[in-house]
Amino acid sequence: MLGLDANGVSRDPKVVSDYLADPLVYTGKISARLAKEMFEAMHRVQAEARTIRVPMLILHGAEDSLAAPEGSQYLYDHLGSPDKQIKIYPHLFHEIFNEPEREAVLADVTGWIDAHLPKAANP
Repeated sequence: MLGLDANGVSRDPKVVSDYLADPLVYTGKISARLAKEMFEAMHRVQAEARTIRVPMLILHGAEDSLAAPEGSQYLYDHLGSPDKQIKIYPHLFHEIFNEPEREAVLADVTGWIDAHLPKAANP
């Protein structure tokens, strides 16, 4: 039913090449049943986002052609958690950890995790 363009994975041609050569990457089309189940799950998360109360970090590439950044923004806007953060990275594609700016993305993740770890009583 639906196929995805591997060129939307990353701006790094080596990452795309490795992705296409990886025998574990499914390159066929998804079934109508899987598409239905995925869309139902996305609708449920959107409908119940206000009930999600855990700390949340949402990261997305602004130029992601495989999953719209607007979906991440919608989730962020409707989360019930008072502790939430979103970062939409300009120019990045779908696999933000496999983009040339991966170190900055990883630094954002580790910074968020460090900020959420309990502080040691006696450092």
